[in-house]
Formats: sequence, C-alpha cells, structure tokens
Amino acid sequence: MAEIFFPSCKAKAAFPKSSQKLAAYIKRRYNVDPIGCCKLNNSKLTKDDTAIILCLNCARVISANAEYKNIQYLWEIIDQDADFIFPDYQGQQMALQDCHLAKGQKNVQDAVRSLMTKMNIQIVELEKKRDNADHCASYEIVGYHRERPLTEEEQRVYFYNRYQDVETDWIVSYCKYCNDGVNLSGKKGKHILELLFPEE
Repeated sequence: MAEIFFPSCKAKAAFPKSSQKLAAYIKRRYNVDPIGCCKLNNSKLTKDDTAIILCLNCARVISANAEYKNIQYLWEIIDQDADFIFPDYQGQQMALQDCHLAKGQKNVQDAVRSLMTKMNIQIVELEKKRDNADHCASYEIVGYHRERPLTEEEQRVYFYNRYQDVETDWIVSYCKYCNDGVNLSGKKGKHILELLFPEE
C-alpha cells in the first residue's frame, strides 16, 4: 500500500512556483514524491494505493481505471493538517467558482471553503454553486462538446458576460480551466493552489 501524488501537469505549467512549494510540502510532511502525469502513470496504481490529487480532470482519468478507486484530494489533506501555516488574506472578499466536475463531491466543496476561511477570506457565493454549478471553462476554452472551439475573442466575450455581475474583483477556483475563464473575463482569477502557496 502506498500514497501516490499526481501533481497535475496543467497546474505545474500554470503555477510553477506554487507547484514546487506544494511538492516540497508533500515531501516534507508525508515523504511522498510526485509521480507525474495521470494519463501515463495511473496504470501503475494498485488497488491498495491511494492517489493524492488536486485536479478534477486527474480524478476523472484515474477513476476510469476500473481496478482503482482510492482517491484523496490535496485540499482535504491540507484542511486536516493542524500544523499547516495558512497565509492571511485579511478578510478580503473573494467569490468562489465551483466546477461542475466536482458535482456530488461534497468533501471537495467543503474542504475548499474551509481552506478559504482558514486563510481569512470572506467567501462570496455565486448563485450557481456546489452541485448546481453548471460550468467548467474547459468546454469553452478547449471546445469540448462544441461543433467548433470558440475563438479567443468569442471566449473573452463569453466569460465577460458570465462574470460581469460578480461583485468581487477576485474569483477563486479549484479548477485550472475555470481559473483561465475568470482571467479571460477581466476579473482577477486565483486558483486555490496559488492562495495556499503564494508564488511571490
């Protein structure tokens, strides 16, 4: 039995310094090294292993392995770590964009909210939240389930319209694509990984 850490290729590329800090934390706290890409390495998992992940798409890839179901989200691990030192965002208001890929995963939704609270963030809930969230920006950015991908200008218009009525400047997500969509809107997107392990 082993714990296997999948660091998310997309997160590593988008948030390199935060990802390095995360890997150092996992190594120091749990003596677990990152294994690499979920698509290339999920077949190495045995039924007794536990996959530690932060990416909802990684979870979907790993869950497709019929022999393997033991998944633990990084957000839960940090939330349960009594020794973790949380950054203090001094009561700043930030909206939270749930990803529809987290539908039915109350443990993930709760852990993210708990982490934001522990970082002294005042959470502003969107109207469509938790299991009612109907959105993952990968559909618009990559073009999943569309006859053709949106152009860059169409993406900017789409996300501007989606987020223009959100009252906060900052919108937090726990999906890399959702964060990309927020940034295309003109709002300031922050992935929760960036908040927990600031790059500066």
